[in-house]
Amino acid sequence: IVKGAQIENPDFESCPEGAMPVGWKFLPGKKGDSQCIAEAESAASGERYVKLSHDAPAIQEIDVTKGKEISITFSAKPASPGGS
Repeated sequence: IVKGAQIENPDFESCPEGAMPVGWKFLPGKKGDSQCIAEAESAASGERYVKLSHDAPAIQEIDVTKGKEISITFSAKPASPGGS
Protein backbone atom coordinates (compact mmCIF):
# COMPACT_ATOMS: atom_id res chain seq x y z
CA ILE A 1 0.00 0.00 0.00
CA VAL A 2 1.43 3.34 -1.03
CA LYS A 3 0.20 6.70 0.25
CA GLY A 4 1.53 10.01 -1.05
CA ALA A 5 3.27 8.59 -4.17
CA GLN A 6 2.68 6.32 -7.13
CA ILE A 7 4.28 2.91 -7.63
CA GLU A 8 3.72 0.99 -10.83
CA ASN A 9 2.47 -2.58 -10.45
CA PRO A 10 2.75 -2.68 -6.62
CA ASP A 11 1.25 -6.18 -6.36
CA PHE A 12 3.35 -7.69 -9.19
CA GLU A 13 0.24 -8.86 -11.04
CA SER A 14 1.66 -7.59 -14.36
CA CYS A 15 4.44 -10.15 -14.51
CA PRO A 16 4.75 -13.27 -16.62
CA GLU A 17 6.17 -16.09 -14.51
CA GLY A 18 9.96 -16.06 -14.56
CA ALA A 19 10.06 -12.59 -16.17
CA MET A 20 10.58 -9.10 -14.81
CA PRO A 21 7.47 -7.45 -13.32
CA VAL A 22 6.28 -4.35 -15.18
CA GLY A 23 7.71 -1.19 -13.61
CA TRP A 24 10.37 -2.98 -11.54
CA LYS A 25 14.07 -3.73 -12.01
CA PHE A 26 15.78 -6.80 -10.63
CA LEU A 27 19.39 -6.40 -9.58
CA PRO A 28 21.49 -9.54 -9.91
CA GLY A 29 22.72 -10.93 -6.63
CA LYS A 30 25.29 -13.34 -5.33
CA LYS A 31 22.77 -16.01 -4.29
CA GLY A 32 20.77 -16.05 -7.52
CA ASP A 33 18.46 -13.75 -9.35
CA SER A 34 15.10 -12.48 -8.22
CA GLN A 35 12.10 -14.00 -9.94
CA CYS A 36 8.38 -13.53 -10.43
CA ILE A 37 6.23 -16.48 -9.36
CA ALA A 38 2.57 -17.20 -10.17
CA GLU A 39 1.18 -18.98 -7.11
CA ALA A 40 -1.96 -17.54 -5.54
CA GLU A 41 -1.62 -19.64 -2.36
CA SER A 42 1.63 -17.90 -1.40
CA ALA A 43 0.83 -14.39 -2.69
CA ALA A 44 -0.18 -11.73 -0.16
CA SER A 45 -2.85 -10.60 -2.64
CA GLY A 46 -3.71 -11.58 -6.19
CA GLU A 47 -1.93 -14.44 -7.93
CA ARG A 48 1.73 -13.39 -8.15
CA TYR A 49 4.67 -12.47 -5.95
CA VAL A 50 8.42 -11.95 -6.30
CA LYS A 51 11.09 -14.05 -4.67
CA LEU A 52 14.10 -11.99 -3.55
CA SER A 53 17.16 -12.26 -1.37
CA HIS A 54 18.97 -9.65 0.68
CA ASP A 55 21.53 -9.21 -2.08
CA ALA A 56 19.21 -9.60 -5.11
CA PRO A 57 16.55 -6.89 -4.68
CA ALA A 58 13.72 -5.60 -6.86
CA ILE A 59 13.76 -1.81 -7.14
CA GLN A 60 11.62 1.01 -8.48
CA GLU A 61 12.21 4.75 -8.49
CA ILE A 62 9.41 6.95 -7.18
CA ASP A 63 8.87 10.69 -7.41
CA VAL A 64 8.99 12.51 -4.07
CA THR A 65 8.25 16.09 -3.08
CA LYS A 66 9.99 17.92 -0.26
CA GLY A 67 7.67 18.19 2.73
CA LYS A 68 5.17 15.60 1.42
CA GLU A 69 4.87 12.48 3.56
CA ILE A 70 5.04 9.09 1.84
CA SER A 71 4.04 5.81 3.43
CA ILE A 72 4.84 2.38 1.95
CA THR A 73 3.53 -0.82 3.52
CA PHE A 74 4.44 -4.28 2.21
CA SER A 75 4.18 -7.97 3.02
CA ALA A 76 7.19 -10.24 3.38
CA LYS A 77 7.84 -13.71 4.68
CA PRO A 78 11.02 -15.67 5.24
CA ALA A 79 12.08 -18.55 3.04
CA SER A 80 11.45 -21.93 4.52
CA PRO A 81 14.43 -23.89 5.87
CA GLY A 82 16.33 -25.31 2.94
CA GLY A 83 16.05 -22.14 0.87
CA SER A 84 12.72 -22.50 -0.92
